[in-house]
Amino acid sequence: MTQLVNNAAGNLAGASEDFSLNAWRAVTGIVLDGTWICSTEFARRRIADGRGGAILNIGATYSWTGGPGTAHSAAAKAGVTNLTQSLAVEWAPDGIRVNCIAPGRFPHDDLP
Repeated sequence: MTQLVNNAAGNLAGASEDFSLNAWRAVTGIVLDGTWICSTEFARRRIADGRGGAILNIGATYSWTGGPGTAHSAAAKAGVTNLTQSLAVEWAPDGIRVNCIAPGRFPHDDLP
């Protein structure tokens, strides 16, 4: 089965009130637009070939909770979650599964 993993991420450290429109657009463009562009191209090819496939989008837990300095990234990842749900329903008849996972933080203090 042909698969696609969308693992786009972007974040600019800083206070939300200090983000420029360009900073906002850069992060949301990478995360949300990038996921949509890759997903739709994948689906176009799979639908044209009459074959299904699977898409896995990588979300983020802070898209539900928010956090300081993450407004742009959290908003984009929340969009990825909703995009996943919409595409899953739309492309199911074409045999394309679309899922999203949101890995949590990984401890790293004790890594060598």
